[in-house]
Amino acid sequence: MSVRSLRAAQHGFTIIEVMVALVVMSIGLLGISSLYLETLRANRTSQLRGQAIDLVNDIADRIRANRRGRDAYVKEVPATITPGGCDVSKAYKPDELAKDDVQCWVNTVIRRLPADENGLPPKTSIGVVKATAGTLDRYTVRIEWKEPSQPDPLSYQMVFDVLPPN
Repeated sequence: MSVRSLRAAQHGFTIIEVMVALVVMSIGLLGISSLYLETLRANRTSQLRGQAIDLVNDIADRIRANRRGRDAYVKEVPATITPGGCDVSKAYKPDELAKDDVQCWVNTVIRRLPADENGLPPKTSIGVVKATAGTLDRYTVRIEWKEPSQPDPLSYQMVFDVLPPN
């Protein structure tokens, strides 16, 4: 038999060639799908971290705007606060405004960040180191939340200075 007659006898691919091609393609598709899932997780983490940054900046702006009520902001914020807060229709004294600001802020944190696997809301805290002569009040605001896909909680903390009240 000549080479020409062997080529003429071969029509198409063998089953082994087809199986090898399928294995190579399926490995590639599995790699692409795992990369896609990891991208979705990273995107969610990034989105939640952005929310936490916005929330911490929100309470920082509220503290800066209400320097006379600054002592009412400082505390370990309870995990649950009664619904309400964010009432801008009435006049407040500085301490009352601070309490309303914290209530509004914690309720917003609970709405925007996920609860942990036990249903507990994110942890929040606001602390301060009071000013001494010639210094500013130093506040520390922290939010900690748990994502379903993460073994450890994630957190965001901001430290900022505020002028003492006049």
